[in-house]
Amino acid sequence: PHPPGRTDPQAVQDNAEALSALVDEEVADELMQRVDLPLQVVKDTSTGKDFLATEFNADGDAYRSPWSNKFYPEEEADEGADVP
Repeated sequence: PHPPGRTDPQAVQDNAEALSALVDEEVADELMQRVDLPLQVVKDTSTGKDFLATEFNADGDAYRSPWSNKFYPEEEADEGADVP
């Protein structure tokens, strides 16, 4: 469960859409531009902790975990690559 008083990260899209319905169109457009959607929760398999996949920790199609500094999904080594 998420901490009290915090929004569940997996409900951000639903909450942003609900808020947009309550305000005028200009404010709703600005809100949707500022919310990073769709929000993804990724599991860092080396620590067992979840983290948010956002544009700030993205590198191509992978996301850097703040817990281990590893990227997920992990890249598979090329079959022909030399591995030390």
